[in-house]
Amino acid sequence: MLLLDSPVSNIRSARRRQRADDLFVYLAVLFVALVVAGLALRSGHVPFPVAAGIYLLGIPLILWRPVIGVYSLIFFSLAGDPFVSPWWPFTKGVSSRESILFVADSIIVSPMEGYLGVTLVAMVVHVARGRLEVTHRPELIRPLMVFTAAVLLGVMYGLGTGGSNFVAVHESRALFALPVLTILAVNLFTERRHLNTALWIIIAAVFVDSILSLDWYYRQIDAAERVATDSLNVHSASVHANVALVTFASAWLTRRGSFAKRLVLPFILVPIFWVYGLSERRSAIGALIVAAVLLSIILYRRDRARFYSIVPLVAFLVLGYTAAFWNVDSGPGFPAQAIKGQLIGSEGLDESSNAYRTVENINILATLRTNPLLGIGFGKPYLQAIPLPDLGSAFVLWRYVTHNSILYIWMKTGIIGFVSLLYVLGRGVAVGVRAAIRAKDAETAVLATVGATFIAMFLAFAYVDIAWETESMVLLSIAFAMVVRTDKLTEPEAVDPEA
Repeated sequence: MLLLDSPVSNIRSARRRQRADDLFVYLAVLFVALVVAGLALRSGHVPFPVAAGIYLLGIPLILWRPVIGVYSLIFFSLAGDPFVSPWWPFTKGVSSRESILFVADSIIVSPMEGYLGVTLVAMVVHVARGRLEVTHRPELIRPLMVFTAAVLLGVMYGLGTGGSNFVAVHESRALFALPVLTILAVNLFTERRHLNTALWIIIAAVFVDSILSLDWYYRQIDAAERVATDSLNVHSASVHANVALVTFASAWLTRRGSFAKRLVLPFILVPIFWVYGLSERRSAIGALIVAAVLLSIILYRRDRARFYSIVPLVAFLVLGYTAAFWNVDSGPGFPAQAIKGQLIGSEGLDESSNAYRTVENINILATLRTNPLLGIGFGKPYLQAIPLPDLGSAFVLWRYVTHNSILYIWMKTGIIGFVSLLYVLGRGVAVGVRAAIRAKDAETAVLATVGATFIAMFLAFAYVDIAWETESMVLLSIAFAMVVRTDKLTEPEAVDPEA
């Protein structure tokens, strides 16, 4: 009888817990509805109660299912842009009067950080209640913690030697979000479907951002402003768009890829790469070249017959296109100019931007010579060995943040932060490539490939452009989770020594 009673008891206990959870969610939703109703009565600004209601409604959902928090962070962080949609709450925050979720000037916690905290609390509660098992000692976490410790020491050292509190916070807040997001994603993405859902949410968010960008470009500004606009979106947005193209390419190159990735993605890619062309980010083209090389290596190891039938032809077409548009500076010739810049340097291509970066790199090296071991810390300006032009309101942190985001880390955190960063990124690429090569099914191979290529693209992009932004940290953390989790899925089974 005891054997029969035990399962029944467990089922009843599970049902009681489920009813308690449902009651909690219903009460939380009711509370949110009352709060929204109160805000709507007190506010004449209609978008605010709507935005606040959507945001607050997410809190009980995250507490109920913590993985929803990671999904929400992905979408809301990537779907807006401070240039074309400054009203988007996750781009400007509750302290910006441009945001539809503006509350007060003095609030420094962003909506993104609020959801991050709620998701972390929800995961801890679920672990404590036995509903979630923490992944012990996953790949990449230890070196990432070393990097985070170096960032923390950089903040303390910078503030202790006269750095600005305001600048230090703005320089480091995205860097502190990276390890938290990575730990959440690695532990909450327990199944392959979670990774696949996250990838589709990334693509959907980039698609929404592209639609908003096209609406702003063609409907909200006049023709004269369009001519004067040299690019759309933040610098890293084009690298985020690369994720959609890499997903499409890897789904086709990997045999038996999903129908949606092969045949639905082309329609989604139309507005994404329309904006891509208008933005004309050479750094994104360079990152895409890195992804193409990595994708070719994976294909060579997985399917050599397919490699020899596709890669030489594609390489021939790219070389032919580059030769044909070698001296065409704009429009369809822009990718060729980006490739030209990678091959022979950037002379003649956006000379003012190149000159600024060259002088900036000289100043970084001059600053590093003052303290290569510890760096200068966050919140302190780097040396102006050769004075740079004042960028003013166009980039208020120009004396603190550099385009070379890799040497920037050395300059701010010292040699430990620099080496640990390179190790984390390099190891992430290696783990992802390994998982993609030994994956037995197409979907796992695609996920591992996307994770590995984004880490590689981020490294290439960060060497030449501003990279330590919240949007990129969200994507980088998901890429880390993709390579760690797919590597676990493809791990060979242990051999029984007694077999």
